[in-house]
Amino acid sequence: MRRSLLLLCSTLGLAGSAAGQIDPVPTVGATGPRPLATDLVVPIHTRDLPGYGTWAAGGNFKAGFAQPDRPGFEYVPYAGPSFAENQHWRWRTVAARCGEFELVDRADPAGRAVSGLRYEYDLGGVVEAYDLSAAGVEQTFTIAARPDGTGPLVVSGTVDTPLHCPPRAATHAPLHFTDPDGLLTVEYGAATAIDADGHRLPMTSAWDGTHLTLQLGADDVARARFPLVVDPVLIHWSNVETVGRLDVDSYELNTKWVAYTRVASSGDHDVYLQRYDDGWQNMSVRYADITSATSTDGIALAACDNFFLSEPNAYLAYEQRTATKTEIAIAWGAQSRVVHRVTAIANEHLRNPSLCGDGLFAGVCLAYDRVFLTSYTVRALVVDEAQTGFFRFTAFPAAIAVTTEEVHPQVVRGTLSDWNITWAENGASSTAIFAREVYYSGSVLDPRPFLSPATLERYRTGSHTIDQLRATTNEFTMIYSFVRSPRRLGTRALQIVAIDTYTAPNPVLYSRSLHSGLAYENGAIARDEEFGSIATACFTTLQGLTRQLRCVRLGADGNIATEQVNTSANLPRSPDLDFAARRQGSPSAAGEYVAVWATAASNNPIYGEELHYPAAAFLPLIVNGSVDCAQVDELAAFDQPSLAGNAEFDTFLQEAGPLDLLVVGLRTARLPLDALGMTGCQMGAEPVLYLPADGVTPVPLPTNTYGASLLFQWILVRPGANPLGVVTSDTVLVRIQ
Repeated sequence: MRRSLLLLCSTLGLAGSAAGQIDPVPTVGATGPRPLATDLVVPIHTRDLPGYGTWAAGGNFKAGFAQPDRPGFEYVPYAGPSFAENQHWRWRTVAARCGEFELVDRADPAGRAVSGLRYEYDLGGVVEAYDLSAAGVEQTFTIAARPDGTGPLVVSGTVDTPLHCPPRAATHAPLHFTDPDGLLTVEYGAATAIDADGHRLPMTSAWDGTHLTLQLGADDVARARFPLVVDPVLIHWSNVETVGRLDVDSYELNTKWVAYTRVASSGDHDVYLQRYDDGWQNMSVRYADITSATSTDGIALAACDNFFLSEPNAYLAYEQRTATKTEIAIAWGAQSRVVHRVTAIANEHLRNPSLCGDGLFAGVCLAYDRVFLTSYTVRALVVDEAQTGFFRFTAFPAAIAVTTEEVHPQVVRGTLSDWNITWAENGASSTAIFAREVYYSGSVLDPRPFLSPATLERYRTGSHTIDQLRATTNEFTMIYSFVRSPRRLGTRALQIVAIDTYTAPNPVLYSRSLHSGLAYENGAIARDEEFGSIATACFTTLQGLTRQLRCVRLGADGNIATEQVNTSANLPRSPDLDFAARRQGSPSAAGEYVAVWATAASNNPIYGEELHYPAAAFLPLIVNGSVDCAQVDELAAFDQPSLAGNAEFDTFLQEAGPLDLLVVGLRTARLPLDALGMTGCQMGAEPVLYLPADGVTPVPLPTNTYGASLLFQWILVRPGANPLGVVTSDTVLVRIQ
């Protein structure tokens, strides 16, 4: 019968057809870059954290009220890392008089938040209040009833600030406070009094270097109808880089989480967690730690979305640094609260957190560097805080490895485990990447994580050092991206290395330089979770004053399939990237990632973009054409055909016989086979390749199959089905993208 099939192939005269040139499908940026922090407001709040105080924030500033160690109001612009200390502007009311009548009869009164956007101090005869908006803070002094005294209305306060404003006599004009370089930082607006009829009465502002005095003339006071409101506005002016770190995560595209730090000074970094809907719409601040009592350098984010949660959620891990120690807090975005704190003793610093969710029990694995005096340790912790309360636990704060420096460990989903904790150590003569694995054990109702007993060496090189290590996994492969620096000779480069984690001793599958010769900031690498051999890397390059954001889509062999480059005058930096599940019912089955990056513009400090790619392959399309043939076998779904030089992918035919053949073609054909004794059958593909069809059939792919349309058809030996005893299946069309 095999001779009959060979005769059939010869008769068709199709065995030598050649593949044509394939044009790649371009990368598509679906939404374009979007500013993500416009009209930002963090309502007035406090937290159950040591020394937190009461805070709120707008677009490029934060505001404090009645802090534990200092009364009054505090305005703190996000001035950037070039300042060692905050460029604060602190006000404390000293007096408010109408003529000789004193309206203030309470010293340092306790304030209260009237709403999320308004804070008040009741001073007796006057109410001092602060109304928050994204643009600034409106300071008001409200006198409810006409005072007993006559004469001008004078409100005075002390201002404590490192900013400079030259003394000035009483004038109706704003006061400008500048930094040491003379740049305008805070504007205290020209004051105006507004009476009950809405009449706007200009007031003067005088400044002697310590005291600020507002005054409304006696004639205006006499004709005003009370209540009377004094109304200056505080505004921060800035155009500096104020974002430190960025992280993005999403289990599905219609819910995205972005965490980032804002920099008031080198010693005061704040953390924000924001949630977005599809297309970066409906931004909401779900958590913020903006106290000046601690500072946040390292942050990590892990989205959670499973059947235990009533709504999408995310964990946020962040540093809480003081002068003597650094601790790590883990917050839950859905409820805007801290669920766990990793505490430290004096001189102990817990740094560089990394988080990864498990997608099942609403838990996360945290890895971090522990620095105590001159010792360095990588440690790990598992936290599970299911909303139902069934699986609420914290497990094994365990030492993973002793190192010689901070290694910035990374946690990713494991290949054969639940989590993989990985880090690089640069030695005197060689550099190695190591890993420890974390598993869940026990029953579904009683899950307990445990740590693998051995540290695994994944990769070693003597030619370069490794910095800014990032990692992602598919089922049996770990893919690393890092900045490669020369140990002896060579140039800096952005390197990709893939390791086979299933086959001992973990051979290197490929090692590629994506880019070389410039300064790099490695953002992230993320894999397509539905087509695991495909990954996307995101990083920035810097040459002179030109900074580029690059998002590179990688094929299964590490070669670049597509690349998107964004050059911005706002100097993109601190990028991050995450894969988001494809939209249900998407006609193009597009692969979708979300990328975020920081800019130098304080009014638009972070941007985001949805990157839509064609999927690795469309779902198989059955092309009917053999319905009149004697028998059509059922065709099983394809494995993941992938892009850019993948060596092969598999097809599977149920109940395949040992003599059956698989035909692979590039062009369609409708060639009737009745003359050969195959009644009602036809060839639907012009073959370029014949393969045996026993069970799973590996289909070898030439390089650069990106964008190709491939046709598959089975020639099946079925004695008695027709005079020849051979039938054909339907034709299956797959487009590799």
